Amino acid sequence: MVLTLGESWPVLVGKRFLSLSAADGSDGSHDSWDVERVAEWPWLSGTIRAVSHTDVTKKDLKVCVEFDGESWRKRRWIEVYSLLRRAFLVEHNLVLAERKSPEISERIVQWPAIMYKPLLD
Repeated sequence: MVLTLGESWPVLVGKRFLSLSAADGSDGSHDSWDVERVAEWPWLSGTIRAVSHTDVTKKDLKVCVEFDGESWRKRRWIEVYSLLRRAFLVEHNLVLAERKSPEISERIVQWPAIMYKPLLD
C-alpha cells in the first residue's frame, strides 16, 4: 500500500523510517539482494523531520531525516525516489506481536512491534 496525497504530510513528519539503498553498501546488482539474507542488507533507520512537499506521489519528494546513531546536527535531505533507493518504509502502526519471553523461553508473551508501510512501489 502506498501513502496517498490526503494522508502524506501529517503522516510522514515525526515518523520512523527504514531505508534501503544500493549506495549504502551494495553494488546495486540484482543478485546482491538475496532475500534469504534480508537481515544483513544495509538498512538505515531514523526519524523523518521534514518533507519537501505534501504530495508523496511526486518523484522529486525529499525528506529531511535524522539517522539512528548519528547526531541531530548530521540530519540531511534524501531523495525518496532515487534510482539507487530499493526500499523506503514509513512507520504505520504499533501492534502487539507474540514472541518468546526473554525470561522464560517456553512462555509466549505480547511484545510491542512497529508495522511499516512502503512508500515506493
